[in-house]
Amino acid sequence: MKNLLFAFLALFAVNISSAQLWDDDDSDVDYNSNNYDVLNVLFVDEKYEKLLKVAEKYTMKDATKDDAEPYLWLAKGLYAMSKDENYTNQDKYKKAYNDALTWLGKYYKKEEKVKKDKSKGLSPEEAELIQNEKSELYLRHVEFFIEIKRALYEQIDTEIGSGNYAKALGLISKIAKVSPENIAKDFLVGACNFQKGDKNTARDNWKIADELLLKLTEAQFLSWEKPDKMFLALGLVETAKCHVKAKKPELAKEMLNKYKDWFEDFDFYLEYIEEL
Repeated sequence: MKNLLFAFLALFAVNISSAQLWDDDDSDVDYNSNNYDVLNVLFVDEKYEKLLKVAEKYTMKDATKDDAEPYLWLAKGLYAMSKDENYTNQDKYKKAYNDALTWLGKYYKKEEKVKKDKSKGLSPEEAELIQNEKSELYLRHVEFFIEIKRALYEQIDTEIGSGNYAKALGLISKIAKVSPENIAKDFLVGACNFQKGDKNTARDNWKIADELLLKLTEAQFLSWEKPDKMFLALGLVETAKCHVKAKKPELAKEMLNKYKDWFEDFDFYLEYIEEL
């Protein structure tokens, strides 16, 4: 009986060891190829730690370091881990969410370089079309982009609603990593600075924001995903609240009404106009 027990335990140990080896071993990965199917398989199988190891190696290899896709998979893996206490309770993954945003920022930089290369020699109009176009890679993962943007929006909205403007500022600085072309940041930063009592800096923030908003066309705005629109709607409403606090309600109402048609699906935007 003892011999059977020992044999079973030995077999069990071998199976565990084999599973661990598979998780750690990446000898089956061709790092000279830009076929990233293995990253998708690891993500679907929730083997996030191996996903991080393999994807990061891709970012260091000469053949693949300029491809955007490995950076995106690093962001996706870390974001998934940031929602799982089994990982966030470990010291090395406590900052998984912030690390996800860092890798996402690197992904956007790689995408931007590709767009710039494609734009060389083209007319300004043609180059602008390429700049505004979503890549095939982005569209394949669009649900992830929407989710991570929405998650950041909700954090910012919560902190502003609670009057935690210093913490909100830290979160607002991350908008550029999830949505680099979004112009809401300066409106939100200005509103937080105003509420903290730094009115001069707030005015400087709003000056930049106003200039960017004037350049934004309705067609560009309509091409945004909903979370991107939510950032801007929140930035305008919070800026309007500051104008009201400064005893300039007409300025607040004028600003919000100017873009009312853009935000007809956003109840909090329309409701605040009604309050004025």
